Amino acid sequence: MSELFVSYVNAKKFQKATKIIKETKVLAYDSTQTHLNVDVYMDYMKHIVSANHPSYVIENAMVIGIEDLLVVADKEWENYHIEAVYKILDICLNLANNIGDTHLQTKIKAFTFSSNFCFDVRNYDSAILILTDLIKLQIKAGSNEIVYSLNSLGTAYKESGNLEMAEQHYINALAKRKELNLSVDEDYLLNIYDLILLYSESRNYDSLIQYLCEYYSVADYTSDCNFSLYYGQLFREYESKTDSIFCAHINTVTLNNESKALLFDQIGIFYHESVADYAKAKMYYEQALKLNTPNLLKGLILTDLGSLHKDMQEYKQAEKLLLQSIDILPDSTDFHWTALANLGNLYGSMGNLTKSLQCIEESFTHMPNLDSETKDKLRCKMGDLNLSLGKYDVARDHFQAVIDSFRISLSNHGIHWRSTYQWAKAGIADIDFDG
Repeated sequence: MSELFVSYVNAKKFQKATKIIKETKVLAYDSTQTHLNVDVYMDYMKHIVSANHPSYVIENAMVIGIEDLLVVADKEWENYHIEAVYKILDICLNLANNIGDTHLQTKIKAFTFSSNFCFDVRNYDSAILILTDLIKLQIKAGSNEIVYSLNSLGTAYKESGNLEMAEQHYINALAKRKELNLSVDEDYLLNIYDLILLYSESRNYDSLIQYLCEYYSVADYTSDCNFSLYYGQLFREYESKTDSIFCAHINTVTLNNESKALLFDQIGIFYHESVADYAKAKMYYEQALKLNTPNLLKGLILTDLGSLHKDMQEYKQAEKLLLQSIDILPDSTDFHWTALANLGNLYGSMGNLTKSLQCIEESFTHMPNLDSETKDKLRCKMGDLNLSLGKYDVARDHFQAVIDSFRISLSNHGIHWRSTYQWAKAGIADIDFDG
């Protein structure tokens, strides 16, 4: 460390000391100019902390340090240097704890990044400690983001096996949303979703059904939330008990036809996709169709029922239902093109690869805002079909796009489906073998 820097700090010449830090930031970049030399830079940050002086100039230098170190931590995590990230974040949080509330947002940023990292590496005990401090900072700042931190704290306790504390923080998050008068949106529904999973795991059926009906009393059927997951966990072991509780409870709450239809459709999805009980799935889908609902919802249910008949190898009936769905779903919605993609999958099962490819390509073109998982599955499907039709270059392009998407997802710390990546890798291997 620069002796001049130490002398400036000891002499309380903080402006000159800060100037050296800014110059050192430049010097601390390695020869490739891609990231800070963390050890060099952190030595200066440690010395600022040890100086323990309330000067605004030194505090400003800490803010500079936190911002830079968060960038470095992000880079190191991208390269999976987990121990290095822990080391950087330790200094970063020490810096944050030594600056005043005039830089509250910088503190919040440091604690938010640190808690997200702990979740990524499944270090839930550390996440609990960091989130607890983060919530205190958000209370000081009057930040609405506190609702997400409370919910994340509930999840951290749940993953640590403390279901009682998890329930407390999930409910606190809902109460805080109400206190802040936040709107009923996807985040609200996801908060309920976490509670339902918790009650499923703890076998608290009455509370589960209460929040289940709460969801369906407010949810719009265009919601992205898919509740077949908790039905899977619940019905798998306790089907008869749950059915009786559900039937008793459903008559005590007011649900309109749309909510009931969506509810029956989701149960059908569970029986269809999770346990392959096609008879029960068909019963629930048809029960949903009997209700008087708007065409958009009716089309969604027809799509699900058509996919069920495909899996039952009743191809003519499946084609009839999917064509009905496509006909009534507006082509301005992704639901219309999802139904067309399902029709393409049906034609593939029927051996008509050309027609299958036409449907899937058209649906892919009209859904630019698809989530990455669905988009890459469609790309893999198009890759397979082009491969089967001997169009190797086109197939390779589709598979390569999936591999590139997977790598981008990792660099952004996103959740991506490794199975799709393996699918694409296998597709390219098949092309190389056939070629």
